[in-house]
Amino acid sequence: SSWVVHGPSGCGDASAILVHEAPGGPGQSRARRTIRAAACPVIRSARDAGRSVRPGGPGAEPARAGEFFAALEAHAAHYAGFNLLLSDDESLWYGSNRATPFARPLTPGVYGLSNELLDTPWPKLQRVRRGFEAWLARAAGSPPELFELLNDRTRVEDDAVLPAGRSALPREWERILSAPFVLHPEYGTRCSTVLLEAPHGGLYLAERRFDSRGEVVGETEFNLNPGEWP
Repeated sequence: SSWVVHGPSGCGDASAILVHEAPGGPGQSRARRTIRAAACPVIRSARDAGRSVRPGGPGAEPARAGEFFAALEAHAAHYAGFNLLLSDDESLWYGSNRATPFARPLTPGVYGLSNELLDTPWPKLQRVRRGFEAWLARAAGSPPELFELLNDRTRVEDDAVLPAGRSALPREWERILSAPFVLHPEYGTRCSTVLLEAPHGGLYLAERRFDSRGEVVGETEFNLNPGEWP
């Protein structure tokens, strides 16, 4: 499975594409693939919620994703709006304190997540999703190709297809934020991350970092064997 994380320097814009795949044959793990662009509110809210709600006491077995959401729901209104994806070895769940129902398991399929609810059809999300589906269809898709998907800096110029009424931002900023890679000297994409999980449990993690001009200023890469990551 794969995750691709891609975030602005400020807090407010987030996008994601994910694939949830059914379990493989005997001895194979469930695979999940995701392209994700996430800004501070999503990450911070999810992290704070995780610290506040921990079913069971110290030393207890980790809760299943559904159990975690059940415990979190009573406290969810105390947080700023958030989207949260949780997985365990049996299921993948999506939850939001602005959605009804609050949380639900995801069946196998392809999903999109922007700074709204799951599958809100924003133009940049749909464009990256199509590219991600094409990547999945290739037998030998590579991490650099995923980074290229997130490096899409094309803005939407047609006001008619912008998410009208969903924010209080001026139209100029709606256009700036309509690109998967947000490029602006005051607010823009600062990192992209690719996370690939192999069926045998190995993990590949790579992050690219950018300056305010959108130039690469650093890259970090890890290859972890099964059992070397939580």
